[in-house]
Amino acid sequence: MRKPGSVRWKREQRKRAQRVVKPRAGLVEPLTQVPEPPELLGDEGRAAWERIGGELVQRRVLTGLDLDALTMLCAGIERLTRMYPRLHAAEEAGAEEALELHQIVHGLSGSVLAIAREFGLSPASRARLGWPHQLDGGDDRTQLKLRFFAPKHAEGA
Repeated sequence: MRKPGSVRWKREQRKRAQRVVKPRAGLVEPLTQVPEPPELLGDEGRAAWERIGGELVQRRVLTGLDLDALTMLCAGIERLTRMYPRLHAAEEAGAEEALELHQIVHGLSGSVLAIAREFGLSPASRARLGWPHQLDGGDDRTQLKLRFFAPKHAEGA
């Protein structure tokens, strides 16, 4: 057994961290269309289901195993959209309920963001997953390279 901190030990740890477990073929196939939203979702949740589910299907990320997580995400978005008007009304009225609502909204926002990150729905998680910012391939880094690293004679053209 190698000593922690040795060069070999560090190299082995890096190799272990870089191993990628490939799923067996056919086990987790991406969906080709967005399934019908669950009955428990209201109008806001169904709209989120169509919007987010469509994007995930287009990126070939959504599988049948992910539908429960997508349901939790859409239900959380629905609850948040219903909580914000109550929170604003309580703040304007100066009610003591506002602090309690702030805590609820804060906790729910954290949960929604955590699930959204798992699907790659934040800029940082997309960067971690290696997805471009836009589907058409016109991502900001490409534009930056073209602008700053292009030959001088190409700028005038």
